Amino acid sequence: MNKQLLRVLCILFVIVIGISAAVIYFTFDRRAFEYLAMFQPWYLLLAFATVFIGLFFDATRLITLTKLSDESINYKHVLNVVLSNYFLALLTPGQSGGGIAQLMFLKRAGVPVAKATVIIIVRIFMSILFLMVIMPLVFFLDPSLVSGLPTGVLVPMCVLFIVLPLLLVRLCTQVGWKNG
Repeated sequence: MNKQLLRVLCILFVIVIGISAAVIYFTFDRRAFEYLAMFQPWYLLLAFATVFIGLFFDATRLITLTKLSDESINYKHVLNVVLSNYFLALLTPGQSGGGIAQLMFLKRAGVPVAKATVIIIVRIFMSILFLMVIMPLVFFLDPSLVSGLPTGVLVPMCVLFIVLPLLLVRLCTQVGWKNG
């Protein structure tokens, strides 16, 4: 390895370690040890299981949408599309890189750009729809999230989160039946 490159990498490593140490030092709380003692190792296993289940269903949704568009992709490409969506969405402002990465990997898998764009838009729409439907359940199971909201605001919001997706699905199916 080039000595100049090695020197730059060492400097960057020292800077990252220094910044991390400063953040830990200035944000450390005495109760952190209590919180760490309350941590159960199986929580970590549950977190990984939840992520794995989410990735599995996301990949299944991608495979289904690709088959509906008369295209097919193998599991390697599915894995690339799903993981690139999550990782690049985290790295780019406004999560804009996830959709572009999906498009790039779907194109590399042989899916035409127009079909890949529709597949990506439908995947995003389905994710938002799922979040809207599940939101009232989250509010019900964890009331501390909405403890500051008055009931006069919370009830209409939950009704909106339940009724709006149903109306959108109904509208989409009616449009599909008329055009189909």
